[in-house]
This record gives sequence, C-alpha cells and structure tokens, in this order.
Amino acid sequence: MLEFFINLDRNSIQPLFEQVYKEIRNRILTGDLQNGQKLPSVRKMAIDLGVGKNTILHAYELLLAEGLISSKPQSGYMIDFQDEMMFTESKHQQMTTFQSEGDKEEVIDFYYGNIESEDLPYSDWKQSFQKTLDQNENTLLSLSNVFGEAPLREQIKIYVETSRGVKCDVDEIMIGGGIQQILFFLASIFKLEGIERVAVEEPTYNKARHIFGTLFQAPSLILSEEIDWEGLHSYKPQAIYVHTSHRGTETVIMSLENRLDLLNWAKETGSYIIEDDFESEFRNLNEIIPSIKTFDEGRNHVIYMGTLSSTLSPFAKISYMVFPKRLMQTMYQYKGLYEQPVSKLMQLTIAEFMKAGFFGNQLRRMRKKNALKLEAFKCCFEEYFQDRVHIFSKDAGIHLLAEIKVAKTEEQLVAEAERVKVRVYPTKGFWKNPAHRYPVLQFGFSGVPIEKMREVVQKLADIWLDEKK
Repeated sequence: MLEFFINLDRNSIQPLFEQVYKEIRNRILTGDLQNGQKLPSVRKMAIDLGVGKNTILHAYELLLAEGLISSKPQSGYMIDFQDEMMFTESKHQQMTTFQSEGDKEEVIDFYYGNIESEDLPYSDWKQSFQKTLDQNENTLLSLSNVFGEAPLREQIKIYVETSRGVKCDVDEIMIGGGIQQILFFLASIFKLEGIERVAVEEPTYNKARHIFGTLFQAPSLILSEEIDWEGLHSYKPQAIYVHTSHRGTETVIMSLENRLDLLNWAKETGSYIIEDDFESEFRNLNEIIPSIKTFDEGRNHVIYMGTLSSTLSPFAKISYMVFPKRLMQTMYQYKGLYEQPVSKLMQLTIAEFMKAGFFGNQLRRMRKKNALKLEAFKCCFEEYFQDRVHIFSKDAGIHLLAEIKVAKTEEQLVAEAERVKVRVYPTKGFWKNPAHRYPVLQFGFSGVPIEKMREVVQKLADIWLDEKK
C-alpha cells in the first residue's frame, strides 16, 4: 500500500476534500502513481492527514466518478486509469511551463475553452476586481454561501432569463467550479432520491459518461436528430443527460419538436432532463431555439446547466445549475455534501463584471470573432484536406470535430501533430458506440489566432496525409 502525504493548506479557501482530490489526480496524470497501486484506506488516509473520513471519502468518490481509480469490496481503492483524453488534458496544463529557454518555438494548442490573451478585457476585469475589494473588504474572509454568492446568482438569473428564456428564482441556482463537479453533486442527490437509471445521449461529454456510468446504469441513446423512443421505453430512465445548443460534441442543434417531445416524455414518466446548454452563448443568432427549460412551466422536470468559462477564459472556472422545484428540498437538506469550490472574491468580481455590462460586451466581441475563426478554419481544412476530411459542424460554437480520412489511429494523429508543435485532442471517450470509420479529433479554435490557422492546417495536412509517416 502507498505511503501518502499531502501538504494541506488549512487556511485556503479551497475545500480540503478538493485539495486531496486534486493532489491525487495530478499524481495519477503525471505518472507518479501507476495503475494497480493501492491507495490507503479512507480511515488511514484521514488519520494520516488529520482530517475527517468524509473529506477523504468525498475526494475518493470524485476520483472514482472521473474514472481514475476503482473500488472493489474487501480490496479498497486502487489506481485504475484508462482515459486517454484526460492524459492529453494533463499535457495541456503542463504545456509551455516546462519548455527550456532554448525552445522558443510556439506550441499551437487547440484545447477546448482557451481564449487568446488579447481577448480578456483586462481593464474591465481590473475595474470590477478593485470595486469588489473596496465594497466587500469586511466580508471577503467570511464563509461563502454553499450554493454561491447571492449577487452572482442574481446576475446569472438575469442572464439566463434574457438570453435563454429560463425562468427561475435565485434560490434555484447553484454555482460550481465546473460542469463535472456539479454533475457529481447532482449524481449524489439522485442517489438520495432513489434514482437508479440515468441515460446519456450519444455522443456526449466524456466526463458525464464517466460519472453516470460509474454511479448508475447509463446506456447511450441517440436523441438530438432523432429520439430513440424504443431505447427510452425499454430502458425507462429516470433521468437523461442531453445537450441542446449542440448535440453532444457536435454542433447539431436539437430541434424544437424534439425538445417538446422529450419534455412531454419527462412529464408523463416523472423523469428528469439534465440539459447541458454548453456553447449556447455562441449559437447562430439567426437560429435561436429556446432551451427545454423554457417550456418546463411547472419548473419540475428540467435541470439546466451552463458555464461562463468559455467567455471569461478557463482561469475563471465558473459553471452553474438551475435545479427544478421538486428537488429543492433534497438539495438544501443535503447541502452539507457540497462545499463551494469557487472563492468568494472570484464570485463577487464576476457578479460586478456582469452587472457593469462588461460580460455582455465581451460576449458580443467573442461571438463575432469566433464566427470568423470558424469560417476561416473550415476553409483552410477544405483547401488542404479536400475530400480527406469530414467536419462535424454547422455555423456556431468555439470548437469543431474533424474526421480525418486516413489509415491511422487517433493516437497516431495526436502524436504526429505534437511533433510539428500542434496540440490536438482525441474524442474516443465521447462515443460508446462510434459509427464513424476514421479517427475524429477535437479542435477548440477560440484560443488560436486567426492569422495562424492556414499555416497550422497546412502543417497537419503535410504530416497526416503522408501515409508513410
């Protein structure tokens, strides 16, 4: 068994369970911990670190849901990591930090959610930050509200009502440090509610598949273009996780008819729809379709999720959930299961940023710029790859998926791109039963300068289309 020590910062705003989780996660992703190694028991780890057993249990449950460890009766927890997508995410996080001084060649990184440094409105952010400090100096060190600071929840309420037609009360909104974290808390609430069957759409967010697949029976169903009624009726899920602004990882929008049909199904069966409306802020303004939550008049069947990170940049890892009225009692009864991961200062600064109108201005700038980038990127692919590529995309969003028609694997394409200083990302975890014949890669283009796209795509075409390499 591993001897384990973690230097916990007990004065940090970051919860202790999250410090334990992140430290173990980092050691797994960097290779310090290997598959098959056994972690200390919950009791031993708690004693060694001087924390409560629930702190360690919560950290282990996060690692379990993320697919980094496994648990067997009488055997405890051990490292059991197979997700190649997360390896590439870890490489992104370490990207240029470890480049030597002599290595001046820039790495072009297509990591999802990046923005260019010039796109962050520093002066607006600095103004919001300073105002927050001036107005809250006596309260910043007090404990944050478990479900989020009221000013930020109020701004999110205004935002979702005006932009997506989602009617809600401030008390129905919960702030999180990322969709993955909110999904894990939701899964815990489902367990307490006696929910055992959760379905996910195909394709889907790979970490949602991990969470629901680990904690529930979670089959994949095709829902966005054509609802799999046979699968719904035979499996009878009590909740289903869907994307509406885009279908899973593709930019295919769920039709209004399908949204209403799915909501009627939820009402008739008493089920929940988990609506992840990611990238909705970058949708095509000529093709606005209201969210499913908009039509949930009793506000009892749709759990709505969104994020602010793709507009503010990944450094402000902020997500939110609007939960239905019939879950409110359970949510608040068991709020002790959740520790607010986002600092009070960050929450209040973002609230001020939104209230001052800076967020709306930033969103309009980014929407216009990313639309231009998407068109430029697609044109470059068509020019250099011609019939050797299939783009899964319409005309909105901050990423695209490209099926590269070559006799190579995703892993080979990722490695070849790395050799020419380009970082791309596999999609193997998005599908349970992939129908495509060739490897599909994800390109988050919002962080790549438009003037570099032609050069980058040409590099990729040169190395990927050379079957000898």
